[in-house]
Amino acid sequence: MLTLLPSPAAFGASGGYIAGSHELISALRLSSHAQNYAEAMSPPILAQIVTSMGSIMGPSAVSIVPALSKLPAHVMDGRDGQDRLRRLAFNARYLSHGLKRLGFIIYGHEDSPIVPCLLFAPAKMGQFSRLSKSKKPHLSLSSRTR
Repeated sequence: MLTLLPSPAAFGASGGYIAGSHELISALRLSSHAQNYAEAMSPPILAQIVTSMGSIMGPSAVSIVPALSKLPAHVMDGRDGQDRLRRLAFNARYLSHGLKRLGFIIYGHEDSPIVPCLLFAPAKMGQFSRLSKSKKPHLSLSSRTR
């Protein structure tokens, strides 16, 4: 199984993070084995997360994180963040539907930027990876086996 997602390098970040309720995050911290071995996020990554969430939430985010009031008005009006979310959902649907039309087996929600795709021939994974990296936008491939 391959997970097709936009390259983290395209967004200037590394790895990923989970956003959820306090109960969900607490449960993950208690039950996740990675918690014991993981490193803390770097300050630039945290700044990117806070700025991104501020851009999406708009002016109401300032009441949650007062430091966001120092950001430029065009970042904090919420329009840019909402536009980016709409484009991301459109691109995810476009990728998912395009792969389905080509005959790939696709799982997951069509609006999710993570597109699980099954390749049953392990020998073709290398070629698929090279082809996907040669096209724009670049895709990150994550191989999963059971």
